[in-house]
Amino acid sequence: MGIFKKRNTPVSNSADSTLHWFLTSDAYDRLCTGDYVRLTDNAEFQTGLNVIADLVSNMSIKLMANTEKGDKRIYNELSRKLDIEPNRYMTRKKLIKFITYNLLVEGNQITLPEHDREGNLLSLNPIKSENVSFNDYGLTYDILLNGVKFECDEVLHFTLNAKSDSTFIGRGYQVELKDILSNLKQAGATKKAFMGSKYMPPVIVSVDSNNKSLATKEGREKIIDSYIDTDQGKPWVIPSTSMDVKQVKPLTLNDLAINETVEIDKKTVAAVLRIPAFLLGVGEYNEDEYNNFINTTILSIARTLEQEMTKKLIYSPKMYIQFNVRSLLQYSIQTLATVGKDLRAIGVIDGNEVRDWIGMSPREGLDELVMLENYIPSDKLGDQKKLGDETNGN
Repeated sequence: MGIFKKRNTPVSNSADSTLHWFLTSDAYDRLCTGDYVRLTDNAEFQTGLNVIADLVSNMSIKLMANTEKGDKRIYNELSRKLDIEPNRYMTRKKLIKFITYNLLVEGNQITLPEHDREGNLLSLNPIKSENVSFNDYGLTYDILLNGVKFECDEVLHFTLNAKSDSTFIGRGYQVELKDILSNLKQAGATKKAFMGSKYMPPVIVSVDSNNKSLATKEGREKIIDSYIDTDQGKPWVIPSTSMDVKQVKPLTLNDLAINETVEIDKKTVAAVLRIPAFLLGVGEYNEDEYNNFINTTILSIARTLEQEMTKKLIYSPKMYIQFNVRSLLQYSIQTLATVGKDLRAIGVIDGNEVRDWIGMSPREGLDELVMLENYIPSDKLGDQKKLGDETNGN
């Protein structure tokens, strides 16, 4: 016998049992809950973002100037650059949609202006969010683009929903929508599993047979064929004591209240994004609600873009950039024609402005301000004969 005797210690199977449990579907369902949902992976959120970004990008960008008689639109090379070709590779619509979408998702969007030696604007180059980082110093901050430091006044920094601990950096909608998007994902998974489940047979058949026959698929099919396999047109002969047929009515989505839950969550997403619920498929279209959405949500984002672009792209203190928000409002042609007619009758607008409202080209002779029912030019109103006037001829 050796000095050191090797002990025969029994090997525990606990490790194997634990590993086996981790490989089961029960462990996956418990540990991998899937609560985290990226904002861009949710269909409702994507729909809302695309609606907002598309509408903002549809607005033309105007260069305005302050004059003694009011603000007027300016047409020059800068106005064309901003509205037609702000980027050498993208149109205005593509650029603004990219900027708006990323602004809504990330809460921040950085665009790097490119100028020539004379200071003329050449291109607005949007930067992807993964290439951007911030250094917040409290009272000031700077921006790193691919590791290169830029001062805050060297780039266009659009923000949405500023962080509570920073006045310069935005946070978007990530916090508000976290739980809601998780609920929508779970509802979608439940609906998919419910509709595709094979464990909801409408008919259950109880037969008198031994366990050995029911243990295999072939055995079960043999038992079924023994009762229902008959010649065409001949009746089934089923012993009443050998088989019991029951019809089971499975649960529906209405029983699980899935539809109501999804509708509530969609309305909540719409409320957080400040868009009408009918844009997410809940409810019916309402013109007043849509126009209010344009005058609030869309206008607010437009002001964010306008002010940042004016501050860092325009040198003249009398000029500014403006998005044409009114072009997005929805009115019928009859309403526009009626309002235009009434305004023209009191000399506020001319005929060509009315034609422009309803999508028609200008016509010669309609660019004068006229008044009253006979549309007398405004500068000829003093030539009218008055009642009781000696020149009236009565």
